[in-house]
Amino acid sequence: MAAERAEAVQQHAAARRVAERAHDVGDCRELLSMLGLTGVRTKSLLPDALSVFRPIEGPRE
Repeated sequence: MAAERAEAVQQHAAARRVAERAHDVGDCRELLSMLGLTGVRTKSLLPDALSVFRPIEGPRE
């Protein structure tokens, strides 16, 4: 049970990092799919991590 919880925490952290670094929602979905993280519960990521997709000025670093 503890191992399953630890894995879920790691997957959630990875999905959050992907969401923070993705260029847009489509990019985020594609990256999550490539990493096999499509089954991660993403509702808890919203709106915090995905709020990075709000409009920004200038190039993203």
